[in-house]
Amino acid sequence: TWTCLVLSVESIDVKYSHLNDGVFIKKSLRNKTKSKSLKRTDLLKESQLQDPHKKIMFWRPQKVGSSTVVNILSIYAFRHSITVAPKGVSNGFCYFVSQCALELNLASFFATKVTKSRLKQLGLKLKRIDYSDLSRNADISLQHQLCDMDGDATQAALPCAFRSHGVSPTTPIKQITMVRQPLSRAISVYYFWGELWKLKEIKKKEFKKYKTKGIGQLLSNHTIKTPKFDYHGNEATPPPPAIARKFANNFHQIYRSGMPGPSFAWSSYSNSPDDASSRLLPNRSLINSPDAPQVMGLVLERLDESLVLMSDYLGWKLSDSVFVKPRKAMSSHPKASTWDEVAISRLNHELNVSGEVSYYESAQHALDVQIRLFNERNQISTGTNSGDTPFEARLALFRAMKSRTAEICLTNTSVIQHYQAHLSSLSEFEPCSKANKLRDVDSYYIEQDHCFQSKNLKVLAILTMDLCGSCEAQAMEYAVEQGITKTIHAAPLYHELKSSLHLTALEKYFHQCP
Repeated sequence: TWTCLVLSVESIDVKYSHLNDGVFIKKSLRNKTKSKSLKRTDLLKESQLQDPHKKIMFWRPQKVGSSTVVNILSIYAFRHSITVAPKGVSNGFCYFVSQCALELNLASFFATKVTKSRLKQLGLKLKRIDYSDLSRNADISLQHQLCDMDGDATQAALPCAFRSHGVSPTTPIKQITMVRQPLSRAISVYYFWGELWKLKEIKKKEFKKYKTKGIGQLLSNHTIKTPKFDYHGNEATPPPPAIARKFANNFHQIYRSGMPGPSFAWSSYSNSPDDASSRLLPNRSLINSPDAPQVMGLVLERLDESLVLMSDYLGWKLSDSVFVKPRKAMSSHPKASTWDEVAISRLNHELNVSGEVSYYESAQHALDVQIRLFNERNQISTGTNSGDTPFEARLALFRAMKSRTAEICLTNTSVIQHYQAHLSSLSEFEPCSKANKLRDVDSYYIEQDHCFQSKNLKVLAILTMDLCGSCEAQAMEYAVEQGITKTIHAAPLYHELKSSLHLTALEKYFHQCP
C-alpha cells in the first residue's frame, strides 16, 4: 500500500488516498491545524516507481529567448507522450520544491529565512490550484520558475518535487536553463513590461476596440507609470534621457531574486550568482555522467551550439533539437546603442554589481568547456572537411537539417497543409487563442490556424511548422543513418520515406507524425 501524502501550508490541508484501481483522489480536510511533516523515508520510495522517461526541469528566466526552447521541449513531449507539468500560479513548482525542502528537513533551506516567508506567500496563492495536479506524473516543467533558494537545498528537494503519487523518480532529473546578454535582456525587460502595463492602462480606459490587438500595436504618447519604473509609452523609439536614466538608477529595485516580475537569471535555481555559476560547469561528482553539468546552460547568442550540446546532454537524437524558426515574434524595439549613453553606462554597472554579467560569462565559459569535452569523447572526426572537429561536424549536420526543414515547413504549401490537417484531427487539441497579447507566437500562424493548444494543458502549444520540422528532420537523420542518402540536402521528405518503407519499421521512430 501507498503512504498517504499530506501537504500543509498554514490552513491548507490536502490529502490523497490510494484506491484499489490505482487512482488517487483528493480529500479536503477542514482541520486548520498543521499536520506533521512527512518523514524522509515516506517521501523517497524510489524503487516503487517505474519511470521510462528522463525528467526535465527547465529553469526558465524571463526575457532570455526561452520560448523557442519551450517549443522544442513541447514537440518532444507531444511526440513521445511525455506529460508536461500543468500551468498553475506564478512560480507554483517552486512551492513544491520549497515544501519538499521543509519535509526533508534540509538545514540549508531553513537557514534561508526569506525563502521560508516566501513559502507561506506561495501557499496562500496556491489556494487557487487544483491539488489533483499533484498526482500527475509530470515529466517536464516548462513554466517560468525562479525559486531563489539555497542551491544545495534546491538540488536535494527537486526529486521530491517531481514525485508521482508521493514517490520520487528513479531516473535522473535533467536540468537546463537559459541566459541572454545581460544588457540586451535589461532593454527587453523595459519594453516588455512597459507594454504590458500600457495594455492594462488601455483596458482600464475601456478602449474595447483594442482588446484583440497585440501589445506592439498599442502605441501611446504619454508616460506609463508601472509598479517598477516609468515607461515612455512607445516601443518603436528609445526613451527620453530622463526616463532612461531613472530606469537605470533604480535598476537595483527593478530586478529581484525570484518571482514575480523581472528577475535575476541566476535566481532560478540558487540564491547566489557564484553558486549558480558553479552548477553550469561539468560536475565530476556525477558518476553516471562525469562530463555533464548539474544544470545545462543554453546561451541565446549561441543557440545552435547550445542545442547541439543539449541533445547530447538529454540523450536525444540530434533532430529532436531542430527548430524551424524562433517561436516568439521578436520585438523590433530600439537596441542599447540608441539609448542615452549615461543610462547605458549605469545599467552596465548595475548588471555587473548584481552578478548578472559574471553569471552570463560563466555560461559562455561552460559552453566552451562542454564543446572541448565533446571533442575529447569523440576523437575521430566525422566531418566532410579534414579540419572539422567532431563538434563542428555535429553542428554542421544540425544546421543543415535546420535549414532544409525551414525551407520545407515554411514554403511547401502541400506539406504544411498535411501537417495542419493532422493536428486539426486530434481531439485533444484546439486552436490557440486569437488574442496573443504577449506575442507568444507569430500572429500570422494564429490567424492562419497553424497554432494548436492542449485542451487540458494550456501550457502545451504546438505549431504546424514545428511538428513538420520535427518529423522532417527525423526523416532526414534517419535516411542518412540508414545509408538511404549521403547528405541532408538529398534526403527524402517524410511522406516519401514513409511510402518507400514499411510503416511498422517507422512507427516508433516517427511517433505522432502524420
